[in-house]
Amino acid sequence: MVIEHAVIDEQDVDWMVPIRRLDLWAVKTPPGVLGKLPNLEWLNIRGGTGGNLNAAAGCERLRYFGVNQVRGLNDVSVLPTLKGVELLSLYGLPQVTQIPSLAGLVKLARAEIGSMKGLAGLTGLLDAPVLDELVLIRTVGLAFDDPARIAAHPSIRFFEWYAEDVPDKTWVPVIERVGKPRATVISRKEWFDLHDSPPT
Repeated sequence: MVIEHAVIDEQDVDWMVPIRRLDLWAVKTPPGVLGKLPNLEWLNIRGGTGGNLNAAAGCERLRYFGVNQVRGLNDVSVLPTLKGVELLSLYGLPQVTQIPSLAGLVKLARAEIGSMKGLAGLTGLLDAPVLDELVLIRTVGLAFDDPARIAAHPSIRFFEWYAEDVPDKTWVPVIERVGKPRATVISRKEWFDLHDSPPT
């Protein structure tokens, strides 16, 4: 379901209970409301303004969490609480300087990080213990030792940087230093279809 330019509050919980997949475009909602939706597995927050992601607090059943171009967002401290997330996508958040440790996200298998030039590095993200695919898109701030950490990460098998606006002298050495097979571009639906399919 897609909801645009609205306010969601406690009185909406009853009719929203069946929702499994939710895209919010410039929607305002207080902390805890979305966490009361027992079937919510996908949450995508796009646009609007806000300094944090507290709207996602309590969403412990999420398998996918995406955040795209929320103006003024600088606090992503809610991420470590979303312990069921398997696919994480963060894009267009230039004021975020740090991703907190995701060591507790024991199901996180794919991360897509894009247009986050304010990042001081990927340290917290690289704490994720079973991360399999890491995709960078456009300008992303890296720490000096990030390429070595990605290369040595015990579970990351695939890595890609879709640089676009990044000079070759910046991204090419990273690809070479990491030295892993390239991750593919894939939609969230395709990714889940692939990973939810029974083995053949």
